[in-house]
Amino acid sequence: MMTLSQLCRDLPVAIRAEGDPRVQGITLDSRAVRPGFIFAAVVDAYRNGENFISDAVKREAAAVLAAENFDGGGAPLILAKDVRKILGIMAHRLAGDPTKDICLIGVTGTNAKTTFTYIMESILLADGRRVGVVGTITHRYDGKVFPAPNTTPEAPDLARFFDKMRGQGVNTAVMEVSSHGLALDRVAGCRFDAAVFTNLSRDHLDFHRDDEDYLAAKMKLFTEHLKPGKETPAIVNIDDPAGKRIVAARGGKAATYGRDSGAMYRIESFTADSTGLEMNLSTPRGAMKITSPLLGHYQAYNVTAAVAAAMEMGIGKETIIDAVAAMRGVPGRMENIPDDEIDVIVDYAHTPDAVRTVVEAGRKMTRGRLITIFGCGGDRDKGKRPLMAQAAQSASDIILVTSDNPRTEDPARIIDDILTGVDLDQCDRLDDKTLGAYEGRRGVWIEINRPKAVACAIHNAKAKDMILIVGKGHEDYQIIGKEKFHLDDREEAAKALKARRRNAAEPKVS
Repeated sequence: MMTLSQLCRDLPVAIRAEGDPRVQGITLDSRAVRPGFIFAAVVDAYRNGENFISDAVKREAAAVLAAENFDGGGAPLILAKDVRKILGIMAHRLAGDPTKDICLIGVTGTNAKTTFTYIMESILLADGRRVGVVGTITHRYDGKVFPAPNTTPEAPDLARFFDKMRGQGVNTAVMEVSSHGLALDRVAGCRFDAAVFTNLSRDHLDFHRDDEDYLAAKMKLFTEHLKPGKETPAIVNIDDPAGKRIVAARGGKAATYGRDSGAMYRIESFTADSTGLEMNLSTPRGAMKITSPLLGHYQAYNVTAAVAAAMEMGIGKETIIDAVAAMRGVPGRMENIPDDEIDVIVDYAHTPDAVRTVVEAGRKMTRGRLITIFGCGGDRDKGKRPLMAQAAQSASDIILVTSDNPRTEDPARIIDDILTGVDLDQCDRLDDKTLGAYEGRRGVWIEINRPKAVACAIHNAKAKDMILIVGKGHEDYQIIGKEKFHLDDREEAAKALKARRRNAAEPKVS
């Protein structure tokens, strides 16, 4: 607990309140206000907190944090130009500045953030560290697992979570830092000891103004949130044009990785197949041979990012090699659903670049036809819908267009938008009666009902076919309208495979 003046020390705020009340907490949800709490009246694309100030005052808020031009009508006020940034700093101060005692590694990029955290977690645990993770699939530490409503939680939730980690002896944490989390200053108050950039491609343009605004948000991790000092590592994919810009923004101070001849951690060669990945790296500490069970040629970048981060933190080569080889797969990331006859893989890919990468990986691994099932979310960037179709069709024999999370949009209209990316006159239109025998390379099938699409594809697949189910990965729900319904692609695939095996075992009646 701190007094209001202690909490605001050295911050660019103006206090308009009688006395110096003691502050117990801070929140941006007026319903969570209790006596001694500050209510942060955040105004952004998602909320207008100024509409709930009267509710916070009725709940005996110690003060209201609001925009510097706000007239509170007598409410105790803390006025600030940047309410969200001050909210984050205050939240961490009230929690005792937990990340000053935790080595915090942040990873940002359009794709691969989750996979990086799993690889990094495996390495850190092998190094004997007490590890916490804040990510898209779960938040976790010390064997405790918590749901992840946001990839990057709001600042008060983050501060409390890191404080709990510290209380359980966690000394190192890995955190996915989303563009939303950076643009909305959810990580204000966090002290990052290392930052990793994976890649950048089109995403979230329903939130960001354009690609430049999207990159600017990602870049903030490297220009605003790293602990000062040249020894603080920034690990950057130099093969990505955005990575080159991040390195330039840091004045060249970065540990680069990729296939570029100038990369500090250089991918010399690699092979990828249905059993995993083998690769040879050149590093500042000499050559390394790495094996990983992760599927897909693009995993070479994800593994190299984690190797570079670990080595920059001083972790030994043998520890890294053994940890990468021993780690399990990542939920919903090129996750194989076991079957002896066909290959079924579920992946979270939901951007054009990610879908193209995943289908290219599938093409290299498949023993037969490649069937890709995908859709696009409603109430999100409509411009990427035709691009998703082009990406899916780039290496697939058959694309099956279905629903993702339609939300408040008509699923059929979403599919119509997707199909504008396909030259239907040059494609073969399929259904559940023609899929099984199809031998071409440009088949298109439409089925709005996602579980039915998965079941029909698996039922009609030939031996050695590969079915890629992309877009939802680890998610166990589908949003239709404003309601969530249980739906897990992995469960649907396993159920369909079981039915396929049962049908094959039944005696045929002549």
